[in-house]
Amino acid sequence: MVPTIYVLDDDVVYAKLLAANLGSPGRVRTRVFERPDDLLAHHAEEPADAVITDLVMPDLNGVDVTRRHCPACRVPPGSAPPRRGAPARR
Repeated sequence: MVPTIYVLDDDVVYAKLLAANLGSPGRVRTRVFERPDDLLAHHAEEPADAVITDLVMPDLNGVDVTRRHCPACRVPPGSAPPRRGAPARR
């Protein structure tokens, strides 16, 4: 069985570049998503073996996407991106 990897990034050029470098055709199947809602809807119908996501996106950050598509997955504390307008950490 060929593993499936979904790549989510609001920068579709970067997402396609990453997907192209994940493996050769026939060994890994990739699918690129630009919007979190599209990935979540597709994942509900056809779950992926792995999901690679951008952390900082306009609508929904990568940590929230992970929590929605895999409620049982643990997201390490401190891995969430800062909220807009929040002071930078030093």
